[in-house]
Amino acid sequence: MTHSHADLYIAPDGNDRWTGRLAEPATDGGDGPLATITRAQQLIRAARGIGLASAPVTVMLRGGRYFLSRPLRFTHSDASNVTYTAYPGETPILDGGTVIDGWQEQQHNGRSIWSADVRHLLDRSGVFRQFFVNGKRRLRARLPKQGFFRVADDVSIGQTHPTRLRDRFICEPGDVQNWPSLDQAEVAVLHFFKNYRIPITGFDAATRTLRLRHDVPGRLIAPSLGWHASYYIDNLREALTEPGEWYLDQAQGQLYYMPMPDERPDEVDAVVTCRNELLRIVGDADANRPVTFLTLQGLTLQHGNWEPVANSAQSEPYVPGTVFLEAAHHCRIENCTFQHLGMYAIELGHACMGNRLVGNTIHDIGGGGIRVSGINLPASGQPRKADVGSSEVTPDADLHARLTGNNQITDNHIHSLGHVFMAASGILIQFSFGNRVLHNHIHDLYYTAISVGWTWGYAPSVCRDNRIEFNHCHDIGQGVLSDMAGIYTLGVQPGTTIRNNLIHHVTKSAYGGFGINLDEGSSHIVIENNLVHDTSSQSLHQHFGAENIIRNNIFAFGEEGLIGLSRGPAMVCPQKGSFNDGAIAYGFTFMHNILITDRQPLFIGRLGDRSGDLGAHAFLSDLNLYFNITDGDLFFGDGLHGKAGREHLLTDYSFDQWQQLGYDRHGLVDDPRCRNISERDFTLDPQSPAVALGFRPLDLDRVGPRPADQRNDAFPLPHLPTF
Repeated sequence: MTHSHADLYIAPDGNDRWTGRLAEPATDGGDGPLATITRAQQLIRAARGIGLASAPVTVMLRGGRYFLSRPLRFTHSDASNVTYTAYPGETPILDGGTVIDGWQEQQHNGRSIWSADVRHLLDRSGVFRQFFVNGKRRLRARLPKQGFFRVADDVSIGQTHPTRLRDRFICEPGDVQNWPSLDQAEVAVLHFFKNYRIPITGFDAATRTLRLRHDVPGRLIAPSLGWHASYYIDNLREALTEPGEWYLDQAQGQLYYMPMPDERPDEVDAVVTCRNELLRIVGDADANRPVTFLTLQGLTLQHGNWEPVANSAQSEPYVPGTVFLEAAHHCRIENCTFQHLGMYAIELGHACMGNRLVGNTIHDIGGGGIRVSGINLPASGQPRKADVGSSEVTPDADLHARLTGNNQITDNHIHSLGHVFMAASGILIQFSFGNRVLHNHIHDLYYTAISVGWTWGYAPSVCRDNRIEFNHCHDIGQGVLSDMAGIYTLGVQPGTTIRNNLIHHVTKSAYGGFGINLDEGSSHIVIENNLVHDTSSQSLHQHFGAENIIRNNIFAFGEEGLIGLSRGPAMVCPQKGSFNDGAIAYGFTFMHNILITDRQPLFIGRLGDRSGDLGAHAFLSDLNLYFNITDGDLFFGDGLHGKAGREHLLTDYSFDQWQQLGYDRHGLVDDPRCRNISERDFTLDPQSPAVALGFRPLDLDRVGPRPADQRNDAFPLPHLPTF
């Protein structure tokens, strides 16, 4: 048999006492592949110690499952031209789970369930929070079974204040009871764009008050929006009533599972997750000893645990990665699969430069897909700010050595996210620059698909020059959370581009289901050649910012309008760095776009304050084409967040009045002649009147992941822009 060449081989039936030079055991049993990556690391280190420091090494993993007793760790001593790759045609799986067997059958609520004694596992590894049977995620027993309960009212402890922390709330009648297992349960609270998971300490049936171990910051109701936070009770034995549900009694050390009809206890592959982190690739940024040129190809990483985090915020920035990189340069994770995990799948932390995350499949994740955390630089004369990464920064650290940028995140398929942390994003870039987020397919999640930037207002940030292009983002939000988008930005970002993306079907809960959201301070960004349609709020929204360019896009069917503006650059808000000094730039320039509506407003202003009034001339608009697919006139106006319909507008402008305000003096109201709008085919007829206005037809055939032979983008060299 002819084998593909490798320097070392690893196999599930290998032996760490063998040399690893053979792809399969020798007939005499005297040699063969290794059993573990850890042993391969030891052999590579030894070889590097005798003068082979720069020689490339390939390690091939044969197909099968490799159960990890602890996270794999790579340092600068393990890398430099080392590739761990799948043996051709085979699927090696790095598995962080533990198989559960020894099931006992018993009756519960008149149904047959299985139980297993897991005291030894809890003592050894701690609490597990995910359970999979035959490769399928099983849900902890919860109430309600579908959807959510709604908070009836806040409870103020001590003094009443809108931003006070709360450790309890009032439930609607009949939703919650003093169930015997309530002390084993936790509540998941969905709070606008946050998702808190908090253990329950008790329930007062007389006042319907649910008491929590930790506080939830802020109000849980918003009367102006008619909105009450939603929640559900998780890990409740009394809710164990449907096949596929499970419950962990931590106090008694018992796991209970109600099997599916075709499952037998001696035949299932039942796995719980015992390790939060599966892989760490960490160099030493302060000593200038990064991990370099480490490559992972064709591997599957699965079964990662999760644990509650101290806080929740938009995009879940406190949820770490199951695979964590820090001080990693030119490392590659390509064509790998990440599945059945509890947190973010991958995190690039401090000092990650020039890495490639290409062609991966990320699905069935408790948190988000890919998080690029990074670190910011304080403005001159300012003290250091709190770090948002997953490791501490010493007071004397060189922050420039810890900057993160120039990474490629391309051609990944990221979907089925937020099973635990619903506010997580598909791709989150916080303090990082020069990244290429290209040709990804992101869908089926409850918050934002791609989020870029981590500075609210006009404060200095290293986030700049990021390319967000040719991504397909859809089925986002799904009516669960608020203030999310297909693509979401924050802060001043010169050089950042949002081009050639396809975004559709974004659905909010209370407010803010945007296609593209230029949130607080988003400035100096180019948005062009995108198709955005079918959003529950505006297709594009700008909170406040300056000198953005929005050109050559198609925006269609925003339920609350097509283009929204909350505040203009004349906003006075010192804490956000905004002052009306009489020399203010326009918020954005809007030209050569096509807007297609079905009786929704074309532009809607004053979603925040009067600086965003359409009559305040906070932006420039010309040479755009407008079309209403149904009978009725076009209209523009100022309105309110979360309100749909002309009757909610505070002001109302016709197209003639719009032009009298100075907008679109060369614009046009006409049918753009799309191929089939009802089927959402926006391909333009060559004779479209939009072409005469300067619109260039969109090329969306290349949106989403490309064939493998077309993913050879130039590898970015690590460099630092001038900050």
